[in-house]
Amino acid sequence: MNNFDLRKALDIVSNSTYHNFEPNNIKKASSILKNSIKEITKNNIDYDSRYAVAVRELTYLEELLDTDENVDLTQYTLYMSLITDACNNIAHDCKDRKMKRNTFYIKGAGIKNIESQIQENRNEMDIISGSYVDDTKLRGNGYVYVVDIPYVGQVSWHTDRDTSDKLEEMNIDPYPYKLEKEGRFVSEILMNNAKMDRKNMPHNYLIQMLPCGEENNLRAALDYYERNKRKIYDEKSRLQIVKELVDERNFSPEMAENLKTVLEISDSEFSKAKKSYIEENEKDERT
Repeated sequence: MNNFDLRKALDIVSNSTYHNFEPNNIKKASSILKNSIKEITKNNIDYDSRYAVAVRELTYLEELLDTDENVDLTQYTLYMSLITDACNNIAHDCKDRKMKRNTFYIKGAGIKNIESQIQENRNEMDIISGSYVDDTKLRGNGYVYVVDIPYVGQVSWHTDRDTSDKLEEMNIDPYPYKLEKEGRFVSEILMNNAKMDRKNMPHNYLIQMLPCGEENNLRAALDYYERNKRKIYDEKSRLQIVKELVDERNFSPEMAENLKTVLEISDSEFSKAKKSYIEENEKDERT
């Protein structure tokens, strides 16, 4: 296996930026990684292995690069997340020390790239990311990088000490929410194969069901859910929550519908509050 080629892939991932994005460069890095898997497995890849997961991710990435025309920050973050997670899967399966080390390096470079581009382009799009400490792990493996990719879902990776230190040098924010995991591979989320249950995975549900063009409103919706997920069981608070959701000054009708769903507000309850809200507004306009 050619570790020199893997260093080329590392260079591509390290130097890719959102505003100077070159699809062909990312395809080249993907091709290098796929060829490395073929070589290390002698082109005999176990379908259930993490090598196979990585190949599926890289193939999916190449398909996206061939079909997407105008790349925004959401798509860029998805591309870099796919190649990052593919490297994570390769490294965890790999017994060859050099290849394991180099693919972990590319994973770390991908994480640092994602965070740097999110921070540099925050005024254009507010993609939520941050650091999270897994208390069940030691420092190093216990440091987790998390990003909420609009329309895709919450993805996260444990980081090595060097990557976590670099993220801290970037003044990364703590991730403001809990991790939602049910034993799914990150790859299933990235490849749109994991549809989130609105009751058990409300955070991911809100991300996946995000109304088109409302990337910058996602944080407000997630915060609203977190503030009210327990208050909803109090009768007085519940009435106020429903009133706030029907008021379109707070959320679009589509976003309010998603929040209504995860907060388990019935259609009839919502419709009744909306009718009352409209009648009150019409009465105010007449007076």
